[in-house]
Amino acid sequence: MSTRRRLPFQNLDAHAWQNLGMMAVFAFYLAFTGWELFYRGPLVSLGIDYRAYWSAGRIANTLGYAKVNDLEALDRVQTPLIPKSQGFTETLPLNTAAYLPAFILPFQALALLPPAWSFLTWTIINLAALILYLCFFHRSLTSTPLPKRLMLMALLAFPIFWNFFYGQVNVWLMICAGEFLRCSLQERPFRAGLWLGGLWLKPTILILLGPALVMQRAWKTLAGFILASSFILLVSIKLAGLPGIVDMLTLWLGFTKNLVTDSGKIVTSAPEYMTNWRMLALYLGNLVHPAFGWSVAVLGMFLTALGGLYLWRRRLSPSLDLAIALVGIFAATFATTWHSHVYTMMVLTPLLIHLYQQKALPEVTLNLWTFAPAGTTFLAIIFTLIIRLVFDTFIDGIGVWSIGMTGLGLNLYLLVWAIQTLRQRRSISVSEFEFLQ
Repeated sequence: MSTRRRLPFQNLDAHAWQNLGMMAVFAFYLAFTGWELFYRGPLVSLGIDYRAYWSAGRIANTLGYAKVNDLEALDRVQTPLIPKSQGFTETLPLNTAAYLPAFILPFQALALLPPAWSFLTWTIINLAALILYLCFFHRSLTSTPLPKRLMLMALLAFPIFWNFFYGQVNVWLMICAGEFLRCSLQERPFRAGLWLGGLWLKPTILILLGPALVMQRAWKTLAGFILASSFILLVSIKLAGLPGIVDMLTLWLGFTKNLVTDSGKIVTSAPEYMTNWRMLALYLGNLVHPAFGWSVAVLGMFLTALGGLYLWRRRLSPSLDLAIALVGIFAATFATTWHSHVYTMMVLTPLLIHLYQQKALPEVTLNLWTFAPAGTTFLAIIFTLIIRLVFDTFIDGIGVWSIGMTGLGLNLYLLVWAIQTLRQRRSISVSEFEFLQ
């Protein structure tokens, strides 16, 4: 009796496909990181942003906080960190840590270690903080442990990988956003506002949330936020003095264009990598005309910001409605604000986990969050390699473009989802009230 040979990947359920997807994403991340580590070494592409943080800590230790944003001082410290082999020289862009001085304090301690070991230490600290916080956040709100599958899907999401690859600081932004939601749901508005002050680490995140809280008349939350903000600003002034703060603000304004140091290094915020309308304006400007690109972008910014604030026009109770509105306002912010990279989107992680566990977030949305950016980036790399092998030419920027466009698309998708979901929940509540009447 002959038996038909069973083909692979047949009759798999949704969880089995998720398992395959997670294995593929993990393999991609491992290969990508390994290539960068062994081909270029640490703190060139891998850990490129941490290079700026370590340099800032080193300068604060040796020259004082007033020099942390001095481009020439940063150039002198960073140049020896870049290997002169494999074609990578001191002509690589200069990275800056343009944060309020209060946030540079931890890097003073980390700068006492050699750069590569410091980056490894920073990575371990952040990974431990990420895992422990997600477990704490979930248990605090549900009294149950966080499912391992959900933890893995969160850890494999591209914004989190990109955060660790670059050595970024967004784990701490995520914790502040998660605690803001957790304290709000537990009806502790003043404490929620205190946590919100931590978002001054990257203040562009606050451009829509601040007005939204005013629309909600959340005065206790705003009082906590103002207190935390005042403390951070006073500490920063104490550390760097007013001239140091002015230098930081000058650097922020300088990011609207590429700065150049005396040695010829470019200082840029890499807008082509961003996940916002500004990124799209640059690409459309190159393809068609700058006026067309910025016309589309300005209209997109206006409508996106309007959509984000629309979620907060009515009073939000400390419930799933608040979590949904918070996802929407953050997604709108990441698409609208002038400076927004894909790793900043990891701020949404605890919010999405909570909504998924409460059955308010569809599984398809969770799958998009975990797999879409990683998948498009992988396909872009494969496409670039095929073009190189077949046509012996190189198309620059495909991978960068795929990251930015997928991130912008995901932000807009989450905003539309939040608007539709909140409207549906409100219409159901109204219908139930009318029925009871």
